[in-house]
Amino acid sequence: MFYQNLLALCGQRSTSPTRVVRELGISGGSVTNWKSGAVPHDATLRKIADYFGVTVDELLGSEKKDQAVPPVPDLTPEEMLLLQQWRNHPEAQPFVRKLLDMPEPTAEDGAVS
Repeated sequence: MFYQNLLALCGQRSTSPTRVVRELGISGGSVTNWKSGAVPHDATLRKIADYFGVTVDELLGSEKKDQAVPPVPDLTPEEMLLLQQWRNHPEAQPFVRKLLDMPEPTAEDGAVS
């Protein structure tokens, strides 16, 4: 289930598992093991989940997220993590908006936090 979910996430981003492990500094041989049904260790799962902006449970297929961060191919892993943190901490969003001098969203904007 993990490898199928990884492939689906890669497909949404127009990337490959090999490229993801290279960008994250994970051993290239890991992909071969995952194809055979192996599941990464906790730290590796966390890196991959953060990269794609999903939970580890979702990555493993045991949770479906209501609103995933839409795939944007040109974002770095750090930018994706920032987007995920933005969604996970709505209580901090007003402070971040103020810090960045961003207006509050209106209903017409169709903005989703």
